[in-house]
Amino acid sequence: MTEWYEQPTRSLCNALQEMRDCLNHLESTVAIRHMKSLIEEVQTYANRMESSMETWKDITVGHNEKRKIKKEIDDLQQELFDKKMGDSSGGLHK
Repeated sequence: MTEWYEQPTRSLCNALQEMRDCLNHLESTVAIRHMKSLIEEVQTYANRMESSMETWKDITVGHNEKRKIKKEIDDLQQELFDKKMGDSSGGLHK
């Protein structure tokens, strides 16, 4: 299953680089220079977006790991309680 935070096969930055390459083949005009500056602005926004996505990925992975560890701790505490109480009912205490 693909998670929402996995890297796409083609990134926004790759598409913007292709746009830059295409512009290099056109004649130099004011409009083209303006277009290049707009592409750089979009690149900045995209970098911020991708950085934010990485942060959310780290948070999500951290929360998932925390849940696994918490469950393991709860299971171990239940096992310890059962051993101390000599409970043979299969651990009904919670």
